[in-house]
Amino acid sequence: MVKFEANPNPSRFMLPRVLIHCKPDHLVRFLALLLSAAAVSCGESALFSDSPSSSVTLPYETTVRDDQGRSLDINLIFRTDNSIHFVRKSDKREFDLPIARLSEADQRWITKLPVSTAASRATAEREKYKHAYIKNRQEAIGRVEEQIQKLADEVGSGNITNSQIRNNNREMERKREEIRDIEAQINDYEKR
Repeated sequence: MVKFEANPNPSRFMLPRVLIHCKPDHLVRFLALLLSAAAVSCGESALFSDSPSSSVTLPYETTVRDDQGRSLDINLIFRTDNSIHFVRKSDKREFDLPIARLSEADQRWITKLPVSTAASRATAEREKYKHAYIKNRQEAIGRVEEQIQKLADEVGSGNITNSQIRNNNREMERKREEIRDIEAQINDYEKR
């Protein structure tokens, strides 16, 4: 009988505790089968490695070290034959870095990642432009909200005529409609 249960003393690997009750020769066969299945599913070195396995899905948040030992928190977008494309977490800027400039340990696990196809790079580029478009539309909303606030301040100042107050109120309503239109554009774009 094999029973899996939560490990009361989890290590950083978070492996479950396995209780096995069987004859010794069955235990040997079971362990050999278990280890061979694990080796096939995650790669031999991944069983005992601190690095992410080759089954990592991109984008992937991680910390890498360069060949001079400096660490860098990144969001790994894709890898080519010779470089990685990532977003630095600290300032959200995008970079390409030659794999040869990484530490030996990081070079080993990154070269196990699949090389990005043109389609996956195109998808990453589309996502980049999608975020830029949405950011642009959100900035437009901010500008319109500032215009609304300026009109509201004029109305609240008491220094304008009733006719100007009505005009400002109509203009504020048009601006609110403009914001709703921009928000609809963002929603439509996100659905693509």
